[in-house]
Amino acid sequence: MALLKLSKRAALGAGDSTSERLEAYGATEQDYPLFTSDLAFEDRYSDVIARPDFVLTESGPKLLEFNVSGAVGGVPKLACRQAGLQAAYGRRDSIRWNWSNPYDDRARAFSNVAIREGVDGRVLVIGSTRDLQHTDSAKCFDLEVEALQRQGMVADFSEPEDLESILDSVNGNSRAAFPLSLRMFTIPEWAELGIDLNIVRRWLKGGSLLLTSQTASFLANKKTLAWLSEGMPWMTRQDRATVAEFVPWSRYLADRQSTLPNGAIGALLPFCLKNQERLVLKQAIGMQGLQVTIGREVTELEWHGCVTASAIAGNSIVQEYVEPCSQQVWMSHGRYEDQLELLKMRPIISFFVFGDCVGSGWARFRPDHSYGIVSCQGFGAFEAPIASN
Repeated sequence: MALLKLSKRAALGAGDSTSERLEAYGATEQDYPLFTSDLAFEDRYSDVIARPDFVLTESGPKLLEFNVSGAVGGVPKLACRQAGLQAAYGRRDSIRWNWSNPYDDRARAFSNVAIREGVDGRVLVIGSTRDLQHTDSAKCFDLEVEALQRQGMVADFSEPEDLESILDSVNGNSRAAFPLSLRMFTIPEWAELGIDLNIVRRWLKGGSLLLTSQTASFLANKKTLAWLSEGMPWMTRQDRATVAEFVPWSRYLADRQSTLPNGAIGALLPFCLKNQERLVLKQAIGMQGLQVTIGREVTELEWHGCVTASAIAGNSIVQEYVEPCSQQVWMSHGRYEDQLELLKMRPIISFFVFGDCVGSGWARFRPDHSYGIVSCQGFGAFEAPIASN
C-alpha cells in the first residue's frame, strides 16, 4: 500500500493536467484514450483497483510492477481456483482456508465508491466475450454481476454494442442509468479485436464513472517505478528507504547521466550496454510480459539493438535483474488427488488491492524451477491461489 501511494503521488505529480502528464510520460491520447474532463474523478480513483507483482528473493520481496484497471488479470481465475480447492479439500479438517473472494472484495469497493460519490448503487460491467479465450460464455462477467448484487447493488453486464440502446433509453445520460461502471477490458486487446471505443467515450461523456479511471494507467506505466527508484524531490527519507528495500534499481532509459547501482553518477546508456547480464529492458507501456527483454536470455547483438533503439525512442526502462529464491511446494495430482510431489519453483506473488483494502493473493510459476518471463498467456505458467496460513 505504501508503494502504491508513492506511485500515485508520482503519477499525479507529473503534471497539473492530463496533457502535462501525457507529455511527462511521453505518451499520447492514442495510448490512453479514455480520459474524462473530470480531473478530480480521474485522480481520486486512479488507485482503486491494483495488483502488484512481487518476486521473493534472499533479501526479501521485490516489486516488479503494478497492474491496474478493472480488467486486471486474475480475478476470475483466482475466484474459481479458490472454489475448486475449497470443494476438493474443504472436507479435510486438517486444511483451513483464510482468504477472501476477489469478486466480493471488488464489489465492496464499488459499494464504498457509491457511498462516497453519493450516487445510487447501480453498476454496469462493460466487457466482451470476444475478449475471452476458449469460450463465448459471459460467465466471468455474470460472476461479477452476482457479487455486486450480493452487496445490495443493482448490476448488469453489457457488450459494447449494447451501450447504444442503453444510452438511447436515457437520452445519452449514462449516469442516470448506471452511475458507476466497471471497465472489464484492456485497450490493446480491444484494439486487436477491432472493437470501436467511440461508444465507450459516449458512455463516459454521459456521466457514468468508469472505474478505474484512465489516470490509473500512469500507475502501471513502468516509468513511475523508475522515477521513484531514481528519487523525486518530494520523497522523504522513509519514502526512499521503502523504495530502496522493495523496488529493484530502475531507470527510464535515455542517453543521460544517472545514479548507477553502485551509487556513482555515470553515463546510463554505456552502463546498460556493458551490463547485459544484470539488466531487464521493459517498455513503459506493456502487459503480460510481452514487451520485456531479459538481458541474459538474448544475444549481445540483440541486446545492443533493443537498448539503443529504446534509448532513442524514450519508451522504456531498465531494471536490475532480481534472482528469485526457491520455494518448495507440495503439489497433489492424480485421479483422487492422492499423488504428492515436492516441486521447487520461483513464483511471482500478487495480492489484489480494492479500494484501501488488500485482498487475497495468487502465485504464477513455472513447475520446472526455471525463471524468466512468468505469465500464463504466451508463456504457459501455472497458477495457484494463496492462503495466508
